[in-house]
Amino acid sequence: MQSIFQRLLAMLLCVCFVFGVFPAFAAATPTPEPEPTEAVPYYRVGSEMIYITATGKRYHCIDDCGNTQIAFLVSLEEACRLGYTPCGRCHPTPAVPADANFTLPEGAVIVYLSVGDECYHRTAHCGSMENAVAVTLEEAVYLKKRPCEKCDPPQ
Repeated sequence: MQSIFQRLLAMLLCVCFVFGVFPAFAAATPTPEPEPTEAVPYYRVGSEMIYITATGKRYHCIDDCGNTQIAFLVSLEEACRLGYTPCGRCHPTPAVPADANFTLPEGAVIVYLSVGDECYHRTAHCGSMENAVAVTLEEAVYLKKRPCEKCDPPQ
């Protein structure tokens, strides 16, 4: 009888220890430090997120509209600033006017791209590029644009 009592007492102490009923004896578990949050890039901040492709000229509300194989998530405002227009197939939110007060992040490396072009450029006047828009190098790389071979932009 006494061995059953000792076993029950031992089990009760173990349960109390595990669940912290005796906090002085419980192992201290450190509070995890919050993970540092990375700042969201300017091109992914806006009223609505939509999809664009590296070489297309339309923006989409779904990532696999039509022949789309690779789509990039950007804000509606950024897609419109770059010159993308709404897709007629998936019917995303209509275009919004560009923000006249928009500025690129201070200190960022600036390159230029044009809707439908596979490359990014050092200047807005490289080759036959039309409607060039300034973007950060970070955004050009995110959009899988490759550096132009003619104007040799920063990489």
